[in-house]
Amino acid sequence: MALALAIAAHLLICLFSVQFFFVPAGSHIRPMGWAMFVGLVSVGAFIVVEPVSIISLFREKPRFLGVLGLVLGITPFPFSSLILHLAAMIRGFELSP
Repeated sequence: MALALAIAAHLLICLFSVQFFFVPAGSHIRPMGWAMFVGLVSVGAFIVVEPVSIISLFREKPRFLGVLGLVLGITPFPFSSLILHLAAMIRGFELSP
């Protein structure tokens, strides 16, 4: 359950981050709304996934899935930053401060 929720959070962030791969080259963007959305998804995933992962870590036999849920529960924000900077490298736009 925790693994499915963590993967769903990552897919949701990926779905809303695809838009950056269509930004024209040389543009200056400030994705503030996207950052707020990513922050909310990251906090929500952390609050929901981490307790379920800890419980599954003690109750389930393949403990690897519980550990994977723990790791994926805290990585939606770094994952979104990676996608944003990858899109900036590929498309050639700049992020305004």
